[in-house]
Amino acid sequence: MSSILKKWVMMPFHSLYPKVHKGLASCLWSSLPSFSFLSELDISFCELSQNPDAIGCIRWLGRLILRGNNFVTLPSLRELSKLVHLDLQHCKKLKFFPELPLPERSSPDAIKQDRYEWKWGLHIYNCPELGERELTSSLTFSWMVQFIQANQESSACFPRVDLVIPGSEIPRWFNNQCVGDPISIDLSPIVHDNNFIGIACCIVFSAIYDDPTMTTYIQTYLARLCFKCGNTERIFAFCPAYFYSDRVTVESNHMWIIYIPRESLFDFLRNTNTTFRDLDHITMKSALEGSEDLHVEVKKCGYRCVLK
Repeated sequence: MSSILKKWVMMPFHSLYPKVHKGLASCLWSSLPSFSFLSELDISFCELSQNPDAIGCIRWLGRLILRGNNFVTLPSLRELSKLVHLDLQHCKKLKFFPELPLPERSSPDAIKQDRYEWKWGLHIYNCPELGERELTSSLTFSWMVQFIQANQESSACFPRVDLVIPGSEIPRWFNNQCVGDPISIDLSPIVHDNNFIGIACCIVFSAIYDDPTMTTYIQTYLARLCFKCGNTERIFAFCPAYFYSDRVTVESNHMWIIYIPRESLFDFLRNTNTTFRDLDHITMKSALEGSEDLHVEVKKCGYRCVLK
């Protein structure tokens, strides 16, 4: 029995139940307390109208993916201290954002064993009923800051953490901002400062398809964050928003906020043959892989150097 449990601990929920449908998912609710050892729970696109309170009791849960469901609210997630990834994209009836946990420190060994270590954060895209509520922004920003603080000693192990949330105004604490894209970044004043621990970047964007009634074609398009130094341009990160053509029917503004630890940033710059002398003329820009049917507009961008 212990060997079976060990397998289940390492196995995501959707691997146990591929393409779980609404009826089956509902039947599993009563069994959730028995799955208290789960580290990942994926119940996407099941047309669920409610979630059981038992979700908030799965103490080992690190990834909760509820994309594309019909619930209005969520139970408190306050006890899920191991949570590193919450995905609520395309939950079009969601009106109330849940209580979030106080993140705990992840050990370097646990980070290295995490096959999704590049995908940490809160992804709340295309939830029109939630809108640009100040509470949502404050809760997500607070969680991100607490996560960075808890994992500051392990920053050499994790590459980034990001948020995708409704929003049309870059927070004022991003002290370098511009309308449109790209923006120049000057790291030369702080590169040797021991208090410098990373950089936070923010992009405000909107997306809409030419034909919002199109329902037969579903595709994921990848928005990406690039850094350019001299003639060298490299992709650093892909935006975790999914631009499904049958879901993105209303144009709305969202913020993509990404925190890049110092070690990850400098490793990336070294791979582009960037020297310290080049750190005063780096350009941050965004781009899109997709088709002419989808229009993505970058409206604002900004960055801030993060100190201890």
